[in-house]
Amino acid sequence: MHAVLLLVLSLVIALPLAAQEQAVAPDTAAELAARLPKKLLKYIRRAPEAFIVEVTDEIATYGGVAGLGPEGIERIIASDRARARSRAVEGLMRADLDNDGAVARAELDNLIAISPEGARGRVETAWRQADADGNGLASGAEVKTYADRRALKALSDEQAEALRTYTAMDGNGDGHLTVEEVIAAVKLLGTVNLTVSKAKAKKDI
Repeated sequence: MHAVLLLVLSLVIALPLAAQEQAVAPDTAAELAARLPKKLLKYIRRAPEAFIVEVTDEIATYGGVAGLGPEGIERIIASDRARARSRAVEGLMRADLDNDGAVARAELDNLIAISPEGARGRVETAWRQADADGNGLASGAEVKTYADRRALKALSDEQAEALRTYTAMDGNGDGHLTVEEVIAAVKLLGTVNLTVSKAKAKKDI
């Protein structure tokens, strides 16, 4: 899939520069920079090609014929969090021998015993975090709360808001973001003197 995305990206980049920049006029560069979070600007400037490929993937996956709209961005956020919740619940529910939706200490010990070396510490830590009241039982409600926390750790509210600001790159104002508009915006941002804060990785946006 990445090979296909890179091929699409190479074809788009090969478009005439005037066509790429038509979506976002050069005199809107400062305004565009002001509408994006500083951490996101840092990421775009540090890894512009990676950002373009990543957003191209999101447009292809969650966008429609017109491009990626606000509803598609909300689906990105919901999908990322759903996957994180699923991983968290699945990891604990492997210990739920009696299928009651809760994990007792004895059930956890059984899972740890059959887990490979290197995974046992993660299993123990996850269960302890889920057992919020420390009574030796990660109840169904506690597991759900733990999964919700893992979802927010995977994609925080701050990161979700950063994704929503992608619409600032919608050069023609039709409410949908296209690959051409992303490329034009990235090119524009490269010409602006930006004051940005530190960002350790893409997940820090």
